[in-house]
Formats: sequence, C-alpha cells, structure tokens
Amino acid sequence: MATVLKPWKETSLDGCRWSGEVLEALGGSADVIAHEGESDYQGSATAVVLCGDGRLAIAEWSWGSCSGCDSWEAKYEDYSYGDRSSEEMARRATAREGLMAEVRSCVTFVESPQALRKYAEPLVRPAPESGSYEARYGHWMDWKSVIDWCDAQAPHMG
Repeated sequence: MATVLKPWKETSLDGCRWSGEVLEALGGSADVIAHEGESDYQGSATAVVLCGDGRLAIAEWSWGSCSGCDSWEAKYEDYSYGDRSSEEMARRATAREGLMAEVRSCVTFVESPQALRKYAEPLVRPAPESGSYEARYGHWMDWKSVIDWCDAQAPHMG
C-alpha cells in the first residue's frame, strides 16, 4: 500500500505546541510521510517529512504545560509580549532568534530516501493493540510506512 503524504497543516501536528516554529525550521511547508504525537497541553511529537524544497527531514520536539516544564516557554515565550519600544522590539527579536536556534536543533535533514530508510529500519515495531495507550493517544510511529515510502522512491532516484 502506498504511503499518502499529507500536508503538515492537515495532520494533528498542526495543533502541537511550537508546531508553527518547527514548520518554519523545515522551510515553511512540508508534507508528512509519518508522524506520532498529540495536540495536547503537554507532550511530544515526531514527524518524518518531505519539505517544500524537496529535502527530507525528521523533527522531534516536546513541550510542557507551563514555563516550569517547558524550557522553550521558560526562556522565550515572552518574545511576543511587551511594549513596542525599540528596546523591547530588539529584545523580542533576540529572544525569537534564540528560540528558533533551539527549534532548528530538533530538526535533522536526511540526505536521501535511502539514508532515511537506513535510519528507520531499526525503529520498526508492531502496531499497538487496539485500545492500548499508544493507539489511543498517538504514541506510536509507523516507521514501516516510512520504509515503504522510501522504497517507492527508488525507481525515481538516479
């Protein structure tokens, strides 16, 4: 069965905390090959994507419900608040640069479908049982679909 790519914004990833920043680090657009995670007040997500510019990437990030358990919020969330003075605008721009540097560190670009397949092979595991925690809350990554997608690319590769 062919893996159908979905635009990032049509998956549950779009509701995950920091999703907009992760998508920005991926170049602004991406089609999802496979993902896991939940759009909740705290959690984590993993996405394997084909970026709009043709690069492959794996993004992995997590978030908490408050600045006590979300390090990005603790350090950077106030980048969007405050007055409009030039000093405040400069402070917010610096904070945003720091946040985006950390977000970019959660993204790994992969050189080819073959390299992505090699990465995914040891991660394949059986699908969770219906009704299990993993099945109910999306904590299972379908690495087999990533391998299938990579294999389907082989005829298109030079």
